[in-house]
Amino acid sequence: MNTVEIIFSPTGGTEKIANIISACWSENITKIDLSDAKTDFSKCTIDKDDRILIAMPSFGGRAPFVAVRCYTSLTFKVFCAII
Repeated sequence: MNTVEIIFSPTGGTEKIANIISACWSENITKIDLSDAKTDFSKCTIDKDDRILIAMPSFGGRAPFVAVRCYTSLTFKVFCAII
């Protein structure tokens, strides 16, 4: 099973924690960095068999707007989430 890290980490702190967690799950890790403005997120596809880790900071209990905008551009094939 592949692990997909979907991260938004402008300062790198959130990414460090995401790397630790996903390394425990799998050796096959794909990263999608929502803070990379050059990425066409509509071309990123997550398969139904992928394990997904979504990591981003929250500010006052809210996700950063730019991260949410990029996240909604991703293409997900059917998946379950455990929060």
